[in-house]
Amino acid sequence: MTLKATVAALLIAAAVPAGAETAPGSPDIAERVALVLASEPARSAMPGLMAYFPAEAQRMVDSLREVVSEPDGFSAAGFERLSALNTQIMAPILGMVAQAGDADLVALLDRQIGLLRGIEGQPMLCARFIVQGPAALGADHRYLAEGVLEEAYRQRLAVAHATRDVAPWRGAASDEDYAAIAQALADQGADDAWFDRIAAMDPNDRALCRTFTEYLTVARDAAFPGADRIRADLATVTGLY
Repeated sequence: MTLKATVAALLIAAAVPAGAETAPGSPDIAERVALVLASEPARSAMPGLMAYFPAEAQRMVDSLREVVSEPDGFSAAGFERLSALNTQIMAPILGMVAQAGDADLVALLDRQIGLLRGIEGQPMLCARFIVQGPAALGADHRYLAEGVLEEAYRQRLAVAHATRDVAPWRGAASDEDYAAIAQALADQGADDAWFDRIAAMDPNDRALCRTFTEYLTVARDAAFPGADRIRADLATVTGLY
């Protein structure tokens, strides 16, 4: 059994209470849990989360079990509740990433740039990945089948773990910071159409892949005061995963 399969099996076992039974003909809770954990982004994110933040991983599993056990748990409304719970759990972890050293933030942006360049020859797939996340790739895509995205999650969670005891010192990116990155992008040739493309984030826009890669690259290399705060944003809540 692979490590990934082992982790998934442990998570499923933890999610279903011992001796739990379902009424005849009712959906099986274990199957529901297994389906969610086998889908993205859970499949790629959970191994790193278990390694670096096991308590938070268990809270996610507990939340998953609770939600899918509800009458409407395996529905859009149920997954909306689950998403809100997971966001609450992940917020402190992403906050730790935002306090990482600038070299770590640059490395995280390098990872994102590499992921996009790896599929730039498929601009429509790349655009969907940017907007819709890992689920847009399809279960058999090499980023998932070969653990490429799993390693990307693991890298970010390792950075978070390394800074968990660091007192907050970096503030949020300001309007001035975003004005500065906009100017840096304009200096590199970004025009109104370029900025409109970033604002729209259209998964059907073939040019979005190139545009977003350019955005990440300029942000990675920027040296103006506050550029690290832009990098922190892109390494956490506004990046690819």
